Amino acid sequence: MRRAVAVLVVAGLLLCGSGQARASIIISDLGTGAPPSTLGGYTMQEFGPDPRSVGSIVTSAVSLSPAATVTFSEFVNLDTIGNGWTTWSNGYTGNVYDTTTSANVNSLTMTLSTGAFSFYAEPANFGSYNITVTAQDGSTLTESVNGNSGANGFGFYGTGGTVITSITVSADTNALGFAVGEFGIAPANPPTATPEPSTLTLLGIGLAGMAGYTWRRRRKQAAA
Repeated sequence: MRRAVAVLVVAGLLLCGSGQARASIIISDLGTGAPPSTLGGYTMQEFGPDPRSVGSIVTSAVSLSPAATVTFSEFVNLDTIGNGWTTWSNGYTGNVYDTTTSANVNSLTMTLSTGAFSFYAEPANFGSYNITVTAQDGSTLTESVNGNSGANGFGFYGTGGTVITSITVSADTNALGFAVGEFGIAPANPPTATPEPSTLTLLGIGLAGMAGYTWRRRRKQAAA
């Protein structure tokens, strides 16, 4: 019996270890196209219009439907495309938040709590500049974005139950600031996952060991 239990314990430890190794945040480049409807199995919801007045200086992005808030580390300007901010991409005309009057114009940290998140960013200066996004676990992605050719999208989702709590956006100094907007968000609860083949294999090994031990023990008892 001890041998069978040991097999099951080892299999369980391997399962736990492999699950922990897979827990991370995945970042993807969305380009200038329309935002995806799903990210990593999460269904995404687009932020509704910010209920506050365009031109306000704010420290958060607010959506009433879905009910969600993203908090900013700096004061930013609440704009809409065509009113405070000129260009964007994929036909988006909603709210954006720009850092051009911020004390730390080229860096902004957004705090939130969700399983998946997407947003677009565009430099203030008309030229190509690097924009880097970094999640709270250190996952990072840098893309060159042309301020005259449309905002670039970034998608984030957690694996292994990881919740996204912080994203830092930074741009080249010569970008003279940037805007973020076109937010998409998903619930923090991870999507229903199907066990991976390796997981099923380990579980099968443990169960087979238990069954084999029980069968051999019964045969010995019957022979006695």
